[in-house]
Amino acid sequence: YQVFKGFGSFAGRSSQMMKHANRDGIINALYGDGGLQLKVVRCTIPPDFNGTVTEEMEAENWIQQEAKNKYGVSTFIASAWSPPYKWKTIVGQAAGKGMNSLAVKHYPDYADYISNYIDYQEKVGLPLYAISPQNEPEFPTTDWDGCIWWPKDTATFVRYYLKPMFRDRGIKTKIIIGETANWNFANMYLALASLYLPDEDFDIYGSHGYSLPMFPEFKYVIYGQQVMQWRGVASNKERWITEASSTDSFDASMNKGIQLAVSISRLLHTGNINGYIFWSSLQYPSNEALIIDNRQGGFFFPRVYYVYGQFSRYIKPGHIRIGASKSLFAINSNIEVVAFKDPLLNTFSVVITNNSKGRNEICALSFSGVQLDENSITAFVTNDQYQWSPMKLSLQENGAIRIKIPPLSVVTIIGKIRV
Repeated sequence: YQVFKGFGSFAGRSSQMMKHANRDGIINALYGDGGLQLKVVRCTIPPDFNGTVTEEMEAENWIQQEAKNKYGVSTFIASAWSPPYKWKTIVGQAAGKGMNSLAVKHYPDYADYISNYIDYQEKVGLPLYAISPQNEPEFPTTDWDGCIWWPKDTATFVRYYLKPMFRDRGIKTKIIIGETANWNFANMYLALASLYLPDEDFDIYGSHGYSLPMFPEFKYVIYGQQVMQWRGVASNKERWITEASSTDSFDASMNKGIQLAVSISRLLHTGNINGYIFWSSLQYPSNEALIIDNRQGGFFFPRVYYVYGQFSRYIKPGHIRIGASKSLFAINSNIEVVAFKDPLLNTFSVVITNNSKGRNEICALSFSGVQLDENSITAFVTNDQYQWSPMKLSLQENGAIRIKIPPLSVVTIIGKIRV
């Protein structure tokens, strides 16, 4: 199955983090060995870039430099929320309301603008792996920057302006298309865009990992758990979740953690994603952030942070997803399972989520055609009582791993394969 590129988080809206009294601790919690060990940083293509470094750009670059220099992070991607406001159909308006879009006469200007930003990142030692010309192109925002791009608009801009500009300037940065808010909606958007866009002109299908607005208020979204297999899109393209969080009332418990675990698992095993980026790294109490600023110079971790670590600490760039048949766990639909292997080190990582609120689940993991190094096998659990804590498992005579998964828990099992 797919080769994984990494887990990450967003470096935007970053002045709060750069000015935080415990900023080094926050950075370590995101990228350090004792933290999430994230390997990807997402940043912003600003709408007012002219070569001058703004306060926000300085903060984002600081996070990227810290991640790179201290923790070896080398994968940086950038998304635009809006082209320069003066080039839009409603001149000077930041938001996407009123179906505000990029004026066609400024397509060449915007292609040059993005290319200049890529050059800037290169000059400061932070070369971009990929860029997206528009965050959530379907959404007519009212309170923040936005811009409407219909699928054919995206295809036209990328095919006739952005990709030719990259070729002329020798830019190797990958191009992401899409980044719509919901995975299933993204399929429709990307399939339509792909009708007008040759495969050689872009590299990555992007989506966000949000649900549709939740009934009955339709005022918030959560982690998208309805994940269908895409149709009508190229099978040879990387697939990334470039943003995900939950916008309902703050809940630091495993209720949100389990929602995240189910969403990530399904996006990995059904969506075949190659990368996953959480929305915000640090905020005041909010489900939108991995780390919570306590407003007193400190910070704390909701369960979502630890659940994310059950994936990010053990599924690394270069790992390959392997089949994990749900029939192994068919007695209970509350179980989600996803498995990866490291082809170089012959190690494996299996993440199991028990979505049940009151039932322990006994799982037996059998590995087809290989022998395990029984001395290498370890399991870690996160729930409301524990975080990344070692737990007991047993090896059966037939080589299967037997383990009890507590209610509302995420367990990661790692080990080596004998060769």
